[in-house]
Amino acid sequence: GIMTAFIGSAHDEFEWVLKFANQRMEHINQRMQRIKDSKAYEGMINFAKQRVATGDREAIEWMERAFELLYRLKRIGGQVTAHLVKDDSAAHSPFMESGVQRVYEEIMRAERKVPDVPVLANNGKFLNDPNLYADYLARQLISKADWQLSMWVAVNLGIRNFVEVGPKKLLTNFVRQEFPDHTVVKREFGRLVHINFVQEMPKDVKDKIELLAA
Repeated sequence: GIMTAFIGSAHDEFEWVLKFANQRMEHINQRMQRIKDSKAYEGMINFAKQRVATGDREAIEWMERAFELLYRLKRIGGQVTAHLVKDDSAAHSPFMESGVQRVYEEIMRAERKVPDVPVLANNGKFLNDPNLYADYLARQLISKADWQLSMWVAVNLGIRNFVEVGPKKLLTNFVRQEFPDHTVVKREFGRLVHINFVQEMPKDVKDKIELLAA
């Protein structure tokens, strides 16, 4: 996600972007082999009705059962809650702590420039200060990715068109799920998702945006 964003923003330090991506995957693979603590964490919020649990596989399964029970109870009450997606890679969780310092040091050794196109990170903040790249990208290993928040930050700024820079349709599918009234348009550069109507912002997202502005 963030590496694709840097490339798409015309960042010319392609070598360190690839190096960071490889190191990140290396640490994820190491942690998958070493996880012994029976813990699970909420690693990502993709859109209003989808959360991702990450960490120990057994703990995730326990979380899934509890989540399904809560889901059924809320459905009985006429409410709709979120679905849980399992991810035992331990990404975006404290299990990745051992890789934070190494990734930070590698990025600090690289030349860092302001992207030509603003980069909105998956915590709702813009990466407009190269001096903060290392801290953000390193701590991303252990921090929750809140794609729902980032989408609403963009929409709140008047953005209505979303294009997937990478080869897949993951992020634009998040947009389609979060904003049901949309149109998918095919262009020469790929698929564009245009939001026709923006519904009322969820209260929890509104609270997060207020915290960002504080």
